[in-house]
Amino acid sequence: MADSTDPNFARASAAHAAGDLETALEGYVAVLSADAKRLDALDGLTQILEGARTPQFHPGLAALLERALGTPAARRDGLVRSAQAQLALKYRMADASAVPSLDILDAFARDGLLLAVLHLGLIGDPVVEAFLCRARRALCAPDAKPKLLPLAIAFAQQAFNNDYVWPITAEDEAALTFVAGDEFGVARRAMFGPLDPAAASFPMLGAYLAERTKYEAALQSAEQRIVSMYPLTPDAFAHATARDAHAPAPRWQGLRMPGRIDIRAGLGRQYAWAGPFPEFAPPLLALVPSAGTCHLALSMAVGYDNVQVEATDLSRRALAFGLAQAETIGVPNVHFSQADLLDLPKTGAGWGHAEALDVLGAAADPRACVEALVAVLAPGSFLRLDAPGKNGRAFLAKARESLRAAGAQTDLASLRRWRTDILSGKYGPELQRNLPHWPGFHSAAALAAFGLQTHDNSFDIAALRTLLEGLPVKFLGFEFDPGTLQSYKKKFPAEQTCADLANWQKLEAARAQPFDFYRFWLLRI
Repeated sequence: MADSTDPNFARASAAHAAGDLETALEGYVAVLSADAKRLDALDGLTQILEGARTPQFHPGLAALLERALGTPAARRDGLVRSAQAQLALKYRMADASAVPSLDILDAFARDGLLLAVLHLGLIGDPVVEAFLCRARRALCAPDAKPKLLPLAIAFAQQAFNNDYVWPITAEDEAALTFVAGDEFGVARRAMFGPLDPAAASFPMLGAYLAERTKYEAALQSAEQRIVSMYPLTPDAFAHATARDAHAPAPRWQGLRMPGRIDIRAGLGRQYAWAGPFPEFAPPLLALVPSAGTCHLALSMAVGYDNVQVEATDLSRRALAFGLAQAETIGVPNVHFSQADLLDLPKTGAGWGHAEALDVLGAAADPRACVEALVAVLAPGSFLRLDAPGKNGRAFLAKARESLRAAGAQTDLASLRRWRTDILSGKYGPELQRNLPHWPGFHSAAALAAFGLQTHDNSFDIAALRTLLEGLPVKFLGFEFDPGTLQSYKKKFPAEQTCADLANWQKLEAARAQPFDFYRFWLLRI
C-alpha cells in the first residue's frame, strides 16, 4: 500500500521525477528495506534499473538487479536486459574467441545474478547467448566437477524457458559423449533437451523435476477448465487446434504490480475535453480479446481498481498458461474463455472497457476486428488499440519469409539452423542487424507462432483514418512520447487536444519517415 507520508518514498519520488536517479535509488531501497511489500517503491526501483547501463561492471547495480529479480512482484523482462548488460561486462562476453575456463564456470556457479537470469528470465542478447553456449559446452568437459551441478540445472531451466532454441553444434554433440549417466550428467544433458525422467532418482534433480512436474500438471489442469464462450465454428476450431498442436504458447516471466489506479477516472481526466463520460456500476467489466498467454489481461487485473477482466483467445493452451499464472500469483479477477474475436458480438455483451494489443498487425481483416470490438462495448467505454507502422514492420515480414523458406515454422532443428543463418548474415545484413534484438527471436515457441502467422498488416496515419472511418468511435489520442506530442502542439497551436487525425497525417507527411508504431485510445460513442 502506498504511503505518501513516508519521507524516504517522498524523497525518492521527487528525485525520480527530477531525474536524480542516484538519490531516487537510495530512497526506494530504503523504503523496501523497511517494507519489502511496498509495490510503489519496487515499481520505481524497477523503472530505474530497467534502463540502467554502465561503461564498466558495477557491483552495486548488479546487487540491486539480483535483489529486484528475486522479488515475485517485479516485472522481469527489463531487469533481465539490464542484468545481461552487466554480466556481459563482468565476464567480457563480447570477445567472440573467448572459451570459458573452469575458473569462469566456478564463478558462474557462485554468481547470484547470473543464476537468477538463467532461472527466471529469457536470454535476449545474441552476444550473451553465444558466450553462454560456449560455457554450456565447457560444462560438458570431462574435468568439469560435480560441484557445478547447480549451474547445470540453471542452464537446463534456461533451455526450458527458451524452448530449447539455442543451437546444438557438432562440437556440442562431441562434448556430450563425455557426459555420464549420473546426476551431474543428466543435468548437463538437460541443457540441450528435455529433462530425462531418470532425474527423479537423484536428490537435487528430483526436487527440480518435481517442481517442473507440478508446473506441467497445473497447466494441464488449467487447460481442462478453459471453456468456450459459445460454440466455435468448424474453421475456428480447426485453426485453434492446429495452432495448439504446432506452436506451444510463449511463456512470460514476471508481472508488474504497481499500486492500482482508477482507469476510467484517469482517462476521464486525460481526455476531459471529450467528456462528460457516463458512470459504470462497479466492477468495471474489461475485455482483452486475442489475449494469448494473458500478460496484458493479468496486468490490467492487478493494475486497475475494481475491475473484472475477461480474457479471450482461440488457443486454450495459451489461456491455460494465463490461468495457471493467475492462480500462482493470486489474481482472482480474471475469467478465461475460448473465443474468436470476430464472433464476440454473438455474446451480446456490453463491456465497459477493452484493450486489444498486438491484434491488428496479424489480423486477416483489421476493420472487422475493430467493428466486432465496437459492437460489444457499451457507449462511453474506452478502447485501447495498437498498430505497427509501415516503417517498423518491414524486417519482420522479411524474417517470416526466410523462416518459411527454411521450412522452420514448427521443426526445432530447422529453427535452430535458421537462427544460426540469421546470425551469420546468410539472409542479409538487415535481418542480421535487427532480428537478434527482437524479443521473439529468443524463444522457439514465439518463433513457431510467428511462423504460423499468415498476415502482416502495417499502417500509417492515413490507413488508421480509413480503418476507423464511419465507426461509432471518437479518436482520443496517441500514446506517443512527450517530444512528439509537443511537436504536434507547436505545429497546430489552435488544436491542443492532439486528437485530430487529419493534423497527425500532415505531421507524419512532413517527417522523414512514418512513425514506427501507433498505440491509441478511442471512445465508444
